[in-house]
Amino acid sequence: MASVSQYDEKRWRASFYDSTKTPKRKALYWKRKSFYKTYGLTKKEAERKAWELETKHKSGEIDLWDDQPEIKPLRISEAIEIWKRYASKVLAQKTKDSRTHDLNKFEREFGNSYLHNIPEAYINKYVNGPDKLATRKHRRAIIISLYKALQEAGYDYSVSIKVLSKKKERQDLAQITQEQWISPEELESICKAHLELTEQSNRTKYKRLNRDMVHVFRIAFYTGLRRSDLLALNRDWLSDDFTTMTIGGKYTPKSQKQETVALIPEATALLKQHIDIFPFKCLPNHLTIRFRKAADKALPKSKRKHIHLHSLRHSFVMYCLDVKRYPERIIKQLTRHEDHRSFAKYTHNDVHSVLQYISESG
Repeated sequence: MASVSQYDEKRWRASFYDSTKTPKRKALYWKRKSFYKTYGLTKKEAERKAWELETKHKSGEIDLWDDQPEIKPLRISEAIEIWKRYASKVLAQKTKDSRTHDLNKFEREFGNSYLHNIPEAYINKYVNGPDKLATRKHRRAIIISLYKALQEAGYDYSVSIKVLSKKKERQDLAQITQEQWISPEELESICKAHLELTEQSNRTKYKRLNRDMVHVFRIAFYTGLRRSDLLALNRDWLSDDFTTMTIGGKYTPKSQKQETVALIPEATALLKQHIDIFPFKCLPNHLTIRFRKAADKALPKSKRKHIHLHSLRHSFVMYCLDVKRYPERIIKQLTRHEDHRSFAKYTHNDVHSVLQYISESG
């Protein structure tokens, strides 16, 4: 009779006995569900699998004492397909699509080669290309997730990737500087510039859509919503008095769960006035491009290169910190930051802010 027991925190051990074989005992190891959430087995599943294998062995269908066949080599395209099946269980659809696009770049870089034939040094060189540190870190995370998916699927692939960086790059990435967020006055300048660009455009088909974008920009500033949340926003998310928002329903947010957050008075007033334009029927990239064009026109050269649509989320945090003077724990709830390390980049020591606070406090 086959028996299943815990071998270590990651694996089950299934033991088989056959007096006609040498050695008489055989052990197989399977991943545990408590450690490998996607591909692991519960103890009942492992026992069921062991029973099926033992039955097939006794009937002569298989020979458990034969050497296990080698896993066939994987091409990059095949590895990406395995990653997609893994990602569909742990990532939102838009995040999965974005990372699939990044993995396709990886495939184009090396061709559809066998994964085990690509030297680790070449992968490190690809990751550490001439890009910003944030881009290099993101590229590393994507490739690591690919190898993790293969490991959970039972393939013996591993890779060690080190992101090379300079001290200044690490310092710049670790904190949000004044160049990466905008004030309410700068927001209004961007909205004004966007309306001017819209009126100058000859494409009348999209003029109403582009005019409504200024309301989207303002709501993004005063709610701190991510772009995907912003485009999926609808009346069903909002309470009757517009003071709370429940993100979810048919839409899956980044956290993979339904979330309820409070709204500041400025956001409540804007949503009451302009909720009829949501869900906003606009391509995500079009919204980003229009914001960048308006920012390029409205902001000084030294600042415009740091400002993008996600800067409105940064700006919401800094607005709550510097203008509204909300405590950090309140802002974390407003922005849905689960990890304190994600929020820490906003609260680094800023001498000018400290001096201003001291002078205002007397």
